[in-house]
Amino acid sequence: MKTTGFRTRSMLRSSATAVTLGIVAITAIPANAQTAPTPSRTPAAGPDRHCVVHPDNAQTCYSSFRRAMADATGGQITNAPDSGRAAATDAALDARINDLAKHASKAGTAARRPVVVGIEWSNRDARGSSWIIEFFDRCRRGYYFVRNLGGNWWNDRISSYKSYAGCRVNHYENQNARGSSTGWHYGYVSYIGNAMNDQTSSVMWSS
Repeated sequence: MKTTGFRTRSMLRSSATAVTLGIVAITAIPANAQTAPTPSRTPAAGPDRHCVVHPDNAQTCYSSFRRAMADATGGQITNAPDSGRAAATDAALDARINDLAKHASKAGTAARRPVVVGIEWSNRDARGSSWIIEFFDRCRRGYYFVRNLGGNWWNDRISSYKSYAGCRVNHYENQNARGSSTGWHYGYVSYIGNAMNDQTSSVMWSS
């Protein structure tokens, strides 16, 4: 479950239905998997960290979830709830994120903006620190993959999550999609389950 290096753009700027999933074994990585950004080894200061991992592997962290979401959407969503729990169950926010993803996918390469495909939280019920993941497209062209969370703050800390933009997500116990996993799931999972709570070391998104 463990080591890799990361690059950080800048650090801290001022400012539910529970689902228990079965555990399945994973033995192979899809040939078309694309390596996704990975969060920084050094977290932002403060009790909670709200970070955006950009497609270029840079990370920006904020003291509020609302500011992190504004960054992740290129300033298109500036009034998201500042509570992760409220954001996770906000149907209007879901629609806006998914609509931005659809428009981004139709844009030319030069005009394309990053798409929010998922959010991870350090505590159950979308509480605690958050990690917003961006890619340049919806999940329709293979897999996106964080191969190794080892050696940084997010390793063995994920307790709840949500996927967007047509992406399903799978959380794995070990790096490189090995060991036990949650199985594929789309949407909001308020609790990852006792078997995988604080056990994730790699993550994959797919259509």
